[in-house]
Amino acid sequence: MATFTPEQIARASEFAEKWAKVTHSVEAANRSLAEVAFEAVNKASGHSKPKQVVWFDSPQQMVTEVAKIDTSVRGGYTINSALYSANNRVNSQIAKAGGNVYWDEVWNHVVLQTRRQAHFPNGMVTFPLKGSWGNMWGLQTDTAAEVEFYRDVLGFVKEADDMVGYCLLTQACHKVITCRKMNFASERPILQKRNSRNRLHCDDGPAVLYKDGWSIFAVDGVPVSERVVMNPGSFTVGELKKMNLDRLFIIFEKLGMEKFMAIKGNKQELWNGEGGLFSKLANKVMAK
Repeated sequence: MATFTPEQIARASEFAEKWAKVTHSVEAANRSLAEVAFEAVNKASGHSKPKQVVWFDSPQQMVTEVAKIDTSVRGGYTINSALYSANNRVNSQIAKAGGNVYWDEVWNHVVLQTRRQAHFPNGMVTFPLKGSWGNMWGLQTDTAAEVEFYRDVLGFVKEADDMVGYCLLTQACHKVITCRKMNFASERPILQKRNSRNRLHCDDGPAVLYKDGWSIFAVDGVPVSERVVMNPGSFTVGELKKMNLDRLFIIFEKLGMEKFMAIKGNKQELWNGEGGLFSKLANKVMAK
């Protein structure tokens, strides 16, 4: 495998920073750029250009409203199959042109660095989302950084061409759903709160807020329900037993030992050997 030069490593940081800023942006979507991007995406996937782009104030609003539109009106979903096909074509073309010698370096210096700096995983949006979100796409800033780096720094211009539209779409807006007859896009959030580790975080309200009021609660990058943040003492022992360990630990930290012990329910469940909540919490503390 090829090793990056110091100049290429410096450029990798540049791309990671650029796309992290896109992820963190609370500016209004660039709708004119999105129009161009949608056209490029459809061209690369071999689909005709849909007649219109419908905009929404949040991913939740988009998913809810798109579900109400009959397939005969919007057409079938296209983005997931088109994205995977385009990504596979680009990877294959880059490999044939000799770019596979850079894969480890691009992964370590571009993709992982972008993920660390951006930190807005897809699960952050889908955790609180109500409705079917499987056809929604967006915020793939690590992929965008990777494609742009291959194109602009390593010189694989022609090979990366099929993914240019996706890069532009990621830059232009937040989340999207594409169909054969219509495209749908959501605006970016109007607020993001992060901690010193650059993780989405707020102890007394939503970490992410959208124009229509839909919000995402998160503590140190872990998506949680509003109840975990605003009323952590309201859970019962039975509810805590079913909870993801990361969220259980968040409640424990927010309440402290005394209030955690006052939670309603069968207290034996707190101590019940290796399967008890305290055993799980102890393992979590030791792992940190």
